[in-house]
Amino acid sequence: MTLICLAVLLPPMGLAAAYGCYRNGDVEIQSSVLIALGILLGAWAGAQRARRVPELRPKISFGLFIIGVGKWLVTQACGQNRA
Repeated sequence: MTLICLAVLLPPMGLAAAYGCYRNGDVEIQSSVLIALGILLGAWAGAQRARRVPELRPKISFGLFIIGVGKWLVTQACGQNRA
């Protein structure tokens, strides 16, 4: 699977937004660099781990998560109607 659209759109938009904030003096360079390095290392490590996970496991996990969120939303909606 490739994420061409994300790879093409995200860097120019993100860089433009970051540059605008930098011009306004709203960017801490040292913190930004450390966070960016953490994101890169985390993404790389996650991708390496994801290669070893059987294909069905994330599908089942995501499905159970969606069912849980749906149940929570219904419970919240029913609770609001009683008040």
